Amino acid sequence: MLLKRLRDLNIFQVVKTKYLFITNSTGYSHKRVCDPFIDYFGEDIELLRLSPKSNPVVIIQNIFYLGNFILKNRIKIKKVIVVGDLFYIGLFFKKKAAYIFDFNILKDASRNRSIFTKLAFRFKCVYPLYFYDELFFFNKMIEDEYKDICFEKKNKQLVYLPVPIHPSFYPLMNYSELLFNEKKEKIRNGKLSVICFGHTENKNLEMALRICQELSNKFSLCVNVVNDKFNICDRFNNIQINRYSDIKDAEIIELYKKSNILLFPSLYEGFGMPIIEAAVSQCLVVTSDLFPMNSLLNSAVLINLSGDISVNIAAIEEGIKNYNNLAINGFKEAMEYHVRKINKLLLY
Repeated sequence: MLLKRLRDLNIFQVVKTKYLFITNSTGYSHKRVCDPFIDYFGEDIELLRLSPKSNPVVIIQNIFYLGNFILKNRIKIKKVIVVGDLFYIGLFFKKKAAYIFDFNILKDASRNRSIFTKLAFRFKCVYPLYFYDELFFFNKMIEDEYKDICFEKKNKQLVYLPVPIHPSFYPLMNYSELLFNEKKEKIRNGKLSVICFGHTENKNLEMALRICQELSNKFSLCVNVVNDKFNICDRFNNIQINRYSDIKDAEIIELYKKSNILLFPSLYEGFGMPIIEAAVSQCLVVTSDLFPMNSLLNSAVLINLSGDISVNIAAIEEGIKNYNNLAINGFKEAMEYHVRKINKLLLY
């Protein structure tokens, strides 16, 4: 039976040496991180998405699925890169790297839970990292959080690796000048089209709409809200709001194209990819003066979330006046997040 199974899998045929990305099957952002590398390296990469659940049955199923995947596709693994929180899977490989999202999630998930749940979570997501030779972090804060949680292994490589621009945004780069001229003309005529997000509480949509309400006193304003999960828009009937929910990547890009300002007063982020996406789309970026949002672009307009709203409005109006320089510089800075600039850090 075993020999028959091996013959069915063609295990005796020549294998291909590849990089293997392993990520969360339910994580939209996890897959988006992998996409640029897969697009750039093509056939040199395989992607495997496994269940993130922590119960023993699922863990065993994941391990068997991994082995079957490698045998069936006749892959010899050059290096495995685990993206997200399935770090126990990497223990089965000699050369492995972890691309770590947000350790605040690990802390919050292990708080106010049973001892068994805490231990299960840490054995799955934290302790396996001791056996990795390379750890990649979105930002310095996550690296510091890792050091607070984990005991350190000598000679482990800790590397800052920003999230690359998603391939779906590449077409915008080909006509960036045309896009810039269109948006510059609208701003010159006092027409603002704002894009903001509301699918999680940390996006701080209410503050974004309060700012829009103030800006509407001086500008012709249209607000494009993506995923108003908490129906915050209902409180702002005096401004023009277009609501979008459960939209696809192509639709998001269209919203960026017709918007000239990103209003992103987020309370916290693992990375803050909308900031880079908006800059690629020639939008004026307005975001929180909090880490990591304030570290991504020097050209972003930074606002103090606990400060006087009139001061923030003044800063935004100054940014609108200086749109030309900020948008041009923002686009140049965003190009540093192209996968071709950072791929050598992850794969070599």
